[in-house]
Amino acid sequence: AAAGGDAAVRERLRSLGYVNFAPAGAAGAPPDPKDRIGLLAKLQNAQRLEAEEKFAEAEAAYREVVRDIPDSPESYVNLALVEARQGAFDRALATLREGLARIPDSDVLLVRLGHTYLVSGKPREALETMEKVLVLYPESLDALTVVAGILDATGRKPEARAYYERALRVEPESRHLRMSLAANLATTGSLEDAVGVYEGLIRDFPDEQAFYQYAGIASSMRGDFARAVSFLRRAVEIAPTPTGAFNLAVAYLKSGDTVNAAAAFRSYLRMFPKDDARNLALARAELERLEKTPGGAPR
Repeated sequence: AAAGGDAAVRERLRSLGYVNFAPAGAAGAPPDPKDRIGLLAKLQNAQRLEAEEKFAEAEAAYREVVRDIPDSPESYVNLALVEARQGAFDRALATLREGLARIPDSDVLLVRLGHTYLVSGKPREALETMEKVLVLYPESLDALTVVAGILDATGRKPEARAYYERALRVEPESRHLRMSLAANLATTGSLEDAVGVYEGLIRDFPDEQAFYQYAGIASSMRGDFARAVSFLRRAVEIAPTPTGAFNLAVAYLKSGDTVNAAAAFRSYLRMFPKDDARNLALARAELERLEKTPGGAPR
């Protein structure tokens, strides 16, 4: 029965991410089952304190777990996360570096270090850290995604695209990555490719309004207004937004369909009277012009 109980404790620890739970100074000796039971109790206490948002107490509890099992990357990650939740990013970074000094090739620690650099406003250090991850683990989805995002945000669009494509080879169904790739393509002028990515997302998620809206705007940008109308009309049917409604009216206008353009401008002005002042002014001006056109815009 005791052996069965210890197995259950070990499995519970593994389910929480703690794979190496040998105690400090064990020198390869198997941990005593009583130590594992005590460790699980400490970990559950730390998690309870964190869930109750008693972050300072949770930090102290997680620090005790680190002292007990310093060769488990998850010990440092949990401590760093609760430090970061208090805004103590310097402490979180120090915790992760401490873990890496002991476990230098841990992808878990390197990835968390990269994320922590990123959220603490240090994109250069985040990029350098994630590039180290990719040297060791070329298919790390976290690292590929962060590197792509940083490169994209800093204007290195072609390099970012290569990382998005690498990440998608690892996780081809990722909505986030596919959307990011499409946005990257659109902002670098590869509009037809961007629309193709959005069409793939629409096939997989036919009720997602945003994909129709993005595809419609990209189609308008490349001058394919009939296609834009088709996408934007569906976007507005699913969930009207100021951007979707305004761009639908413009697409109708650019396609030469003045009757539907006027109706769409009226609908936009009625639904979103507090939208961007410039768009509202443009809509009113176009509607007034259309209404003055003989036979162009029946009320």
